[in-house]
Amino acid sequence: MKELSVQPLENTPVKEIAACFTQAFENYFFHVDMTEKVLCEKILHEQISLKDSMGCFHGEELVGFTLTAVYRDKAYNAGTGVLQEFQRHGISFLLFKALKPHLKKLGVKHYQLEVIDENFPAVRAYKKQGLHIDRTLLCYKGIFSAKSPKPNGKKNESSSAPSLPLVGKPSWQNNPETSRKPGFNLNSSNGKHTLGCSSGRIHYLASSDPRQFADAHSELSAMLGSISQNGEWLATNVGEENEQLIKFLENNQFRIFTKQYEMSCKIQ
Repeated sequence: MKELSVQPLENTPVKEIAACFTQAFENYFFHVDMTEKVLCEKILHEQISLKDSMGCFHGEELVGFTLTAVYRDKAYNAGTGVLQEFQRHGISFLLFKALKPHLKKLGVKHYQLEVIDENFPAVRAYKKQGLHIDRTLLCYKGIFSAKSPKPNGKKNESSSAPSLPLVGKPSWQNNPETSRKPGFNLNSSNGKHTLGCSSGRIHYLASSDPRQFADAHSELSAMLGSISQNGEWLATNVGEENEQLIKFLENNQFRIFTKQYEMSCKIQ
């Protein structure tokens, strides 16, 4: 058997990484089809750095990977996968072992990721690597009715952080500081409230006074309904502590389709 080696992914074609990603998740909890185009968008929007990401190679074949995004003194695991035939060979440990000193050199002090709560082998593996569970994240999907009253608020194209303070603690992928997903803000005329959205996804809530957000529920629901025309929306990785956003989603009959753990560790 050829030896395994770990090295940064900066010289590995994105097409090759995408193919490995799809194969590694072929028996996952839901279907994953990571095309080259989708992965390029993921790299751009989640600020993934391939020079700070690691790949495990069997000879010249990429058999495992961990994608990494770095923001200030924090790093995010944007996806780790290992081909089925190479699982249970400790490859995820090899990847993290190589990544950890690299992140330390970059000045990273905090490392985090998300993992589906029912993915028990992955949760155990991450705990053995020194990560601990910080909180549970809820993933919702649903449809906003286009029959709601005509909204009075407005939609603003945006790809930058909102001027209003964020409510709760958005996950890495939903935080406008750490994830540059193009989209728009839905600004309510009933108080100063903003829902950050893009491509059928809700990312965050920002508000000058979260206690008054309930007054804007119907207006923002109508705006989303008029945009989507009854198409399905997703709101993934919503922290359980974000009561205002959860109430908004459940008022619109959104349902939880999975839960994830947010896990982290210090880089020392």
